[in-house]
Amino acid sequence: RPPRAELPADGTVDDKSGSGAYASRGDVAVIWRPDAAPIVIAIHSSKDHQDADADDALISGAATTAAQALGALG
Repeated sequence: RPPRAELPADGTVDDKSGSGAYASRGDVAVIWRPDAAPIVIAIHSSKDHQDADADDALISGAATTAAQALGALG
């Protein structure tokens, strides 16, 4: 998810994350900003092997990149 420290001081984030086999990780976040429409970001990642290690940095990086591209970060 986008780092909250990078959000404008008056912005908030609501999110729900989940995980499963095959190193599946997902996160859906709504970024609420005053005087602007909310932004919804959904990220999902999985791997080919059931016992693989999840890549949380990938999820975080993708969410941050999307939030930056959409102008949500301060």
